[in-house]
Amino acid sequence: MPTQERVIAAADILYLQGPKDEIERFASDACLIKQNANTIDFYDIGIAEIVVMPESRLVGQLLRQSRLREQYQINVLGVKRSHKYITENLPEVKLKAGDTLLIQGQWENISKIDSEEEDWLLIGQPKEMAERVTLTYKAPLAAIIMLAMIAVMVFDFIPVAPVTAVIAAGLLMVVSGCFRSVDAAYKTINWESIVLIAAMMPMATALEKTGVSAMVSHGLVASLGSIGPMAYRQPR
Repeated sequence: MPTQERVIAAADILYLQGPKDEIERFASDACLIKQNANTIDFYDIGIAEIVVMPESRLVGQLLRQSRLREQYQINVLGVKRSHKYITENLPEVKLKAGDTLLIQGQWENISKIDSEEEDWLLIGQPKEMAERVTLTYKAPLAAIIMLAMIAVMVFDFIPVAPVTAVIAAGLLMVVSGCFRSVDAAYKTINWESIVLIAAMMPMATALEKTGVSAMVSHGLVASLGSIGPMAYRQPR
């Protein structure tokens, strides 16, 4: 297969992955400047598609004139036109209505490109897609927080109430980055179970106050207590 060649221009943004010392050595040899090295994470970068609309200002323009990288800090990886995929010499591709651009960038910038202009149609929901990306590298930290919460709730010599332990564990999950945001944490809660438990608590209190619980328990003991444990043995 022929090797695809692409010319690197000034102000281009390169996403590099590998050992940190090797990346730093490559950046030094190539006179590259690291941008936002401490704020951009691999899990924050995504891929999406945008469709050029018929009335878009991009129709008839070269891809390098679109200023997508300058305005939104995203890269165009390829162009789909009908059944043809264009991946070579992308800066000189003249855009047409109906072209689908494969873009790469931070999820935040991909969401921005959808909300600020109407020259294109973004396929998919970047916010929901970003939340589907599992933060697997945070799994050990989440496990430690959960085990610490269970230990606090089990051992009586730790002077912390169970409710306080659960709330503290939830806050630590969000603060430590195990969830992308508070909204993501809310979406992981099974609200049906919480409503069910909340409804059972007043029902149990009402049964106890009215004496129904005592009546049922005494009735079961009176009717089944004389049978003994031998009645529950399974026949061979």
